[in-house]
Amino acid sequence: MTDVARLHLAASIDATIVGQRFIAAADKFNWNELIDEIQNLKPSAKVAPHFPEPVDKDLGEKDNAPGAALLTKWWDQKGYTSFEQTLRENLAADL
Repeated sequence: MTDVARLHLAASIDATIVGQRFIAAADKFNWNELIDEIQNLKPSAKVAPHFPEPVDKDLGEKDNAPGAALLTKWWDQKGYTSFEQTLRENLAADL
């Protein structure tokens, strides 16, 4: 959540950003990994059952490095927030 908000803000204040799009995702993941991590972080959470294997990881072929560079430039953040930390923050907000 924070990374996306920061990228929106950077795009609005950084004069070098014109007509660009950014991939705001650290790593590829699949739904079964998401389900497992939610159960790990919040065992009482109700989650969907696993999808049949194999479940591909798909982030597409887009480069997420430009967005990570903006996070470093404007917030001295070393890349994107981890998958686990993002889930932890969302679960704490009871979304």
